[in-house]
Amino acid sequence: MNTKNIKVGKIVYVYKDNELYKKARVLNINRSNECVVVMYLDDLFNDLYEDTVNIMNIRLYEGEKR
Repeated sequence: MNTKNIKVGKIVYVYKDNELYKKARVLNINRSNECVVVMYLDDLFNDLYEDTVNIMNIRLYEGEKR
């Protein structure tokens, strides 16, 4: 995963337990600690809750796969 593409405001998938991906928006990036603050989103992209995750557990959202 190329973490240089991760920027504030981008929509990403967050890897959680059992290979489940959740959509989130990047709020803040701390590259020195490899942490990203994200706001989880529902299916309509409404805000749910905020969390801090490891930068290695995210990948860019590229739209729904059909």
